[in-house]
Amino acid sequence: MTVIVGMERPVVTGLTMHRAHSLPVAAETVSHSHVSRKGRALVGVGGGESRAPSMQVLHDVVQRLNKLLALPRGWDGGREEKVSPDAAIASLRILMRVMSNDTLPPQVFPLPDGGIQMEWHVAGNSIEIEISANGQDGYAVSENSEGDVVFDSEYSLSGIEDSLIELRAILSGLSRHALATRS
Repeated sequence: MTVIVGMERPVVTGLTMHRAHSLPVAAETVSHSHVSRKGRALVGVGGGESRAPSMQVLHDVVQRLNKLLALPRGWDGGREEKVSPDAAIASLRILMRVMSNDTLPPQVFPLPDGGIQMEWHVAGNSIEIEISANGQDGYAVSENSEGDVVFDSEYSLSGIEDSLIELRAILSGLSRHALATRS
């Protein structure tokens, strides 16, 4: 699957969404596994997993990440760094691993050091994932509705696989709970 961002009216061809006109971003496209960018803007997420997040969720997250990438230095009135493209790409890589087609999208926030934080909050339960500005390491924590920590881990992107499997199970449970309470 491929998602191209910045779409007012996306054109869908098979599993590929793309703009009817070119993106207003700089030159060279850089591919990072299944994520690509042009300049500071993310332009694509690809993958073939049938349990991958929905196209709409990916589109929404990529648009939010592009807004964060456009923030200027000092975005909160202080000495905050610009959001790092490496952190944005790492965020999408992590989302592609922890989300499935039935999980809720995260809230996405900039961190003062140029990193990104993703959060899910459902019925007092929470998952928070911080991605460092270098996109290589971070921190993840999950708490249940009683405030007990059920997952707490510092990670490096290269060694995160087992943690992502556990986070995916927790996120799937939170999403099922949220959907059940809506019914």
